Amino acid sequence: MRRAPWSKVQLVPSKAPTVSLARPLAAALAAVAVLAVLPSAASAQGAGPSHGVVMDGSPPPSPEVVKRLQELGAKNAKIFITYQSLDDPAAGEAGKISQFRATVEVLARAGLNTTVIYFGGEKAPNLPPADPQAWADRLGRLAAGLNGLGVTFTIWNEADGIPFWAPGPNAAVYTDLLRRGYTAVKANSSDAAVAFTPLTGGNWRFLQAAYDNGAKGFFDAVPVDLGTACNLASPGFFIRDPADPNLLSQTSFLSYREVRKTLLANGDAHIPLFNEFGWSVAQGANSCNQGLEAGKKPGGVTEAQQAQFLREAHHCMREDPYVQKAYWFELMDRGPDPFNPDHRFGLLDQNGNPRGPVFAAFQDVARGVDTIAGPCGDFVPPAISVLRPQPGEKYADKIDIQVVANDPSEVARVSLSFNGANEIRNFTGADVGNGRVVGLTPWFGSAQLPIGTHVLSFVALDGFGNQSRVDVPIERVPEAALPANFEAKFALGKKVSCKRGNRRSKTLKGRRPLCTFKGRVAKPAGGPSLGGKVLAQWQWYSPPKPKKKGVRKKAIKGKWKTLHKTRKPANKAFTFNQRMAKKGRWRLRVTYEATKPYKRIVAKDVTFRVR
Repeated sequence: MRRAPWSKVQLVPSKAPTVSLARPLAAALAAVAVLAVLPSAASAQGAGPSHGVVMDGSPPPSPEVVKRLQELGAKNAKIFITYQSLDDPAAGEAGKISQFRATVEVLARAGLNTTVIYFGGEKAPNLPPADPQAWADRLGRLAAGLNGLGVTFTIWNEADGIPFWAPGPNAAVYTDLLRRGYTAVKANSSDAAVAFTPLTGGNWRFLQAAYDNGAKGFFDAVPVDLGTACNLASPGFFIRDPADPNLLSQTSFLSYREVRKTLLANGDAHIPLFNEFGWSVAQGANSCNQGLEAGKKPGGVTEAQQAQFLREAHHCMREDPYVQKAYWFELMDRGPDPFNPDHRFGLLDQNGNPRGPVFAAFQDVARGVDTIAGPCGDFVPPAISVLRPQPGEKYADKIDIQVVANDPSEVARVSLSFNGANEIRNFTGADVGNGRVVGLTPWFGSAQLPIGTHVLSFVALDGFGNQSRVDVPIERVPEAALPANFEAKFALGKKVSCKRGNRRSKTLKGRRPLCTFKGRVAKPAGGPSLGGKVLAQWQWYSPPKPKKKGVRKKAIKGKWKTLHKTRKPANKAFTFNQRMAKKGRWRLRVTYEATKPYKRIVAKDVTFRVR
């Protein structure tokens, strides 16, 4: 696949990347990020989203971590709190809530807002609660304990995926939990906001299903988790949804735009998006450990690409002011294994030292600096130029089809059809390319169309699924109604070549001489394909005979008699082979029996002798 038009450093996968939408459970339990509901000044000025990080929220961050956060210029942090983590046998629920308040206060003093991802049931972090109201009541007590700190509470983590909601997502059950949680937070905090569960990729279908079950009015923001495992593609790269090519696949970075469309369709234009994203720098050609291509492709990108993709992500989100917050996954590496993708997402290494390129890139985007030019992603369809036929062109026999497509990067397919959905042919692979003329000269199927008007459709598709279409009306008419305004020319051999027959042949025909003649009909420049036939008339000269008493009353003049006839298609080179019936003088007369719009033509006779 091609790189985005503005991309300077990018992996170019041989096919659309396979990604796993769910991050490992351990990753989420160790992560933190910040989401705020109020619009940021940067977004209002068009500088892009307010940037933050996913980080550990327990215990409170150390002075060294706070220093790094301030060096980065991070404005938001995201932390995870499970239902079970508040069952602390030593501190108790109230004591544990106090510990988390200390974390949020430290972050607030460092200039960061906090978002809490609250999830997990009584038995396991990935099981929905058996008692939804008890779960919501505990969330209410947590909200009360963090009141006054402007926290955003996210109801569950990636409830649309199996890793965090077993045995599988259930929009109706989740919506019930969302409504209970929203009510509990609002009843116990004067300044808290509530966010929908983070969607795994742009999973707008789950969001719509929640709307269908009554979710409207019970969330203030929608997070979208775009940092998919083993992701090697730049933010500008996207693939189309398998079920609907008009939509982006939820595995694509830009799929958050489909989430936005869902919000608009449900009357929630005021709801902002909070995007989480990241790229691992795991080493190894086959280090991917998730998805269908686990063990078959790299688990990460280079450090230079990681930094570049962060800049590109900021550039993309800057185009969309409704993206208010953006969170890098994650602040610090969580392990020492350079080949484990889960260990290598950090802005800091495991020892807390900055990962040079991406650390500097984050500092820039946190200040609203955009170093990328041009649009995010290629959404421009190929340009189509139909060479033949011309709009309204009339024909009687067959018509030519010729089209050329051009795209800034590549043309993936050119499709020809007629009268709606009637396919003529698809051109793909090596058959297509920028500036390459494709088509059928002639299109033999046009001879089967009934008299009347028809419409040819030309569709060009690029590698990102962008397509353009041109419709050209044509008309098939009776041949008598079409003027003969084109004249072809013959390109013929200079002589007829003859060989003696085989005297030992068991058949008379085999003992006759064999004569051969080659040629072709050449159409004029810009003329349509040739129809009709080429007629070869093999004419023997019958010599004169004088008057002869008792036999002929008068002399018989010599004349040419056609003893053999052969026809060949006019649209390709021809070779006439003929066993001659007699010896003597012969001539070959070649005629182009044209179909309109071509005129009938006769070549100069070729004379020869058969011995």
